[in-house]
Amino acid sequence: MIRVFRGYTRRALFYFFYSRFMYSLNRAQLIGNVTVDPEVRALPNGQRVANFSLATNRRYTDSDGVQQDVPEYHNVVMFGKIAEIAEQYIHK
Repeated sequence: MIRVFRGYTRRALFYFFYSRFMYSLNRAQLIGNVTVDPEVRALPNGQRVANFSLATNRRYTDSDGVQQDVPEYHNVVMFGKIAEIAEQYIHK
């Protein structure tokens, strides 16, 4: 059963909203190890900023068939309330 909403099928509405709104959402989830404790400071306007580094591993199989682990380091910057939460809960 296909539902119709104002002349549009459900699938057409899904693609419309997905293409319009989901591509404008910038989000990344990094799962790894914190390399240093967050450095939290305040900007001149009073907004808090937290900086820290995160290490993740990228695993791949090379041409010889051997699995390789390569560490990748990411610099993370958080602003506002999220920076305060990072200061409380993120530790090396």
